[in-house]
Amino acid sequence: MFRTVVFTTALALRAGDSLVADLYARATGSDADFKVITGLIVDVRQNLVEPHDSDFGFENSLVVDTERITVGGYGAFLEDYEVKHTTLRRA
Repeated sequence: MFRTVVFTTALALRAGDSLVADLYARATGSDADFKVITGLIVDVRQNLVEPHDSDFGFENSLVVDTERITVGGYGAFLEDYEVKHTTLRRA
């Protein structure tokens, strides 16, 4: 589940760790094929760990510095991209 990715990333960023994400993603609302996007995670928008920093109660997304995009889980509609699979690694 993407919420687990957001939770793990929020804790890592707060601990001062840098993470890179390999995202199997496509543009939100698109029927295009999924493709791998890789980038440094620069922020997280979430409501899972205090303090919350999302604009909506159900917003759980990553901000990835490829073109400064937002990504959400499969079926996302607030973010730029929806993600089917994510791999995190230390930068």
